[in-house]
Amino acid sequence: MYFRKLLQITFVVCVLSIFLWQNMSHAYPSGKSWDTAERDLKTAKDALKPWETQLAEVRDAVETLNGEWGTTRMKSNRDKI
Repeated sequence: MYFRKLLQITFVVCVLSIFLWQNMSHAYPSGKSWDTAERDLKTAKDALKPWETQLAEVRDAVETLNGEWGTTRMKSNRDKI
């Protein structure tokens, strides 16, 4: 019973390992290293920096508008009282 369970677990681990190894070899074929993957990731992050800057500018503008709108709304409510 114990041996059978151990054999089943070993088989599942081997099948999963082969499956993952096959998928990883397609993602980064032998010739590419982790250094290349890190460089690709850095390039992608650098490409996103202008978008992050624009997003920050839009966020600041929205916060400014929300602050002005909230102040105007409070003044108009005070005038009604």
